[in-house]
Amino acid sequence: MIDWFKSMDTLQAIFAAIAIPATLVLIIQTILSMFAMGGDDGGGVDADGGEFADLDGDGISDYDEGHIDAVDDGLRIFSVRGAIAFFCVFGWAGLLYLRNDIHVAVSIPLAFVLGAAFMVLMAYLFALFMKLQANGAADIRSAVGVNGTVYLTVPASRLGAGKVSAMVSGRYAEYNAVTDDEQPIPTQQAVTVVGVTGENTLVVMRK
Repeated sequence: MIDWFKSMDTLQAIFAAIAIPATLVLIIQTILSMFAMGGDDGGGVDADGGEFADLDGDGISDYDEGHIDAVDDGLRIFSVRGAIAFFCVFGWAGLLYLRNDIHVAVSIPLAFVLGAAFMVLMAYLFALFMKLQANGAADIRSAVGVNGTVYLTVPASRLGAGKVSAMVSGRYAEYNAVTDDEQPIPTQQAVTVVGVTGENTLVVMRK
């Protein structure tokens, strides 16, 4: 690896310095998304130390003053996920072109175009995924009465949303969840679905 870097000129090293961290972050995001633990689509911690959900990957909570906003299934190109995808492809493409002796005046614009195209593709795929989730909203109505398990703390009194794993319509999956309980429902707590709010959010209580 050290010899590889030593074989680069300054501009090639800059492209590599962009590509490698972006690739690592993109891989981590993908792994976390596969396990439904977070990334551009999971959640985080706000300034007060509380959990929040960030389904669109823009680093901004999808909940405002305790009220759940409808998930936007439109095309969101400029997001954290999109930026990482752009820098990943931009970096590797620029490095590849330069290593193959393509002039810098051509390499940089081509790398930029490829990065932008990949960013749009990622946004389109995520919008499609969100639309498929929305199309499944009717099925979530059958979740009432189903038991599940909390894997992302559900804040008290609907002051935000957590995540619950449950078997709904024959499919085991993770769902947004809120509660009317006055105390947060912690991870691994067994719960029962007592209602549905919005298009894809369960209302739960301790079992």
